[in-house]
Order: sequence, then structure tokens, then C-alpha cells
Amino acid sequence: MEAKTVCLEEVQKELYELMVIVHDFCERNEIDYSLIGGSLLGAIRHQGFIPWDDDFDIMLSRENFEKFRRCFDNNPPEKCIVERDQWVYRVRRTHRTKGYIPSIDLFILDKAPESSVKNMIQNTALKILQGMLRNNEKGGNYSFIYRVLIVGSSILGKYLNKEKLFERYDQISQWGRNEDSGKTAIYNDRFKLIGLRYDDSLIGNYVYHRFEESEFKIVERYEDYLTLQFGDYMKLPPEKDRVPQHIF
Repeated sequence: MEAKTVCLEEVQKELYELMVIVHDFCERNEIDYSLIGGSLLGAIRHQGFIPWDDDFDIMLSRENFEKFRRCFDNNPPEKCIVERDQWVYRVRRTHRTKGYIPSIDLFILDKAPESSVKNMIQNTALKILQGMLRNNEKGGNYSFIYRVLIVGSSILGKYLNKEKLFERYDQISQWGRNEDSGKTAIYNDRFKLIGLRYDDSLIGNYVYHRFEESEFKIVERYEDYLTLQFGDYMKLPPEKDRVPQHIF
């Protein structure tokens, strides 16, 4: 796909329309979710999209995600599907816009194990599995050790069954399901964010917040999440960093 075939305004329009569909679906089925990442930051700082953003992310607790999948399997919104891409589930439209497929990433919030040793083993195992599930061997902008880990595991993953690898990934993500550590984590997040832990209270309450011409759900304690992710989240990044990260 050539970058010139898609403009950012079209991407954001498609993503917004898809999110309206996902929001209505969750409302009908009494499923709690929250905007997350740049989508949450955009809602708080810009009342909509970050001007240069080109993706959309939402977060669901494990229980709400499982309910989401059941309801989606039984009665999906028209012209929408749920697919797994590497280690992330995505809601996608079944049509293309000039070669671009609009999609919303679904991030799952799981309970974290109580044991620090178990946490360390879990983080390491998931990072290795992410490498095995990757579609390319690029090491990304990480330290030398992490680049070696990513590239080495991605090469090994070429010779293993991806479905079996993901099943294992999903099992390890739920190691703390029956524990009460008071902490949660998003284990299907980006490589460098797997180790972040959030207080259970993060998902205690949800509120509606303006996003463009609609209102979508966000966690009531959004400040805690945004501060942990972005630091001074109301401060704009340097102008050189104000560019799309995915499509272009």
C-alpha cells in the first residue's frame, strides 16, 4: 500500500464510525470498556482524536472481554468481525478504504500474580512469545539485549504453530486470575509496557466523556493511567513527534 492512497482525515473518520458501532454494541450488551492509550489521551486533551493519531484502542477487563466475544459471536454488528492479529484482538470492518482496513485494538486487563518471582517469569515468557508471534524480525527501538531477544524469538517462531503459541500466551496472561494481589496488567500491550501494573481500583468505575461528536466510556481514574503512561499528559510532544505512527 502506498502512503499517498490514504489521508489521515479519512482514517480518523472510518475509525470514529467504527467506534460508534462498537460503543452501541457494548451498550446494548451491558459491557464495560474504556478508551485507552492515545485514544484516551485524545479524549482528555483534545476532546477527540489527537490531531496526528491514526489508530483507536479500547480496554476491557477479562470478564468483559469474554462477554464481548460471546455476544459478538452470537450477534455481531453488521459488516464487522473480530480477528486476532499476532497477540492483539481487533474489531475490523469487512470493507477497505483505499487499501486501509479500519480496526479497533482490544486490550485485556488481567489480574496480576501476587508473587514478584511469578511476575518476573510471566513478563519474560510473554515477551519471548511476543517475539515468536511477530510478523517480522525487526528489533525495534529497544536496547541491544531486547533486540536480540525479539529477533531471536521471531526467527524461532517461524517454525512453530502460531495458534498454539497464542493459546500459551493467553494462558500465561491469566496466571493471576484466581489471586488477589490488588494489581492488574494489560498483557497483550506493546512489548515495553507488559511490566506495568495498575491498581485494581482503576477499573472500578466508568464515566462517559466527549469524543468528537459522541460520548464514549473512560475509566473514572483516568489521571492515574495517563500519568503512568505519558507523565505530564497535557503537555504536547515536540513537533517532530507529532506524526502518525501506524498507517503512514
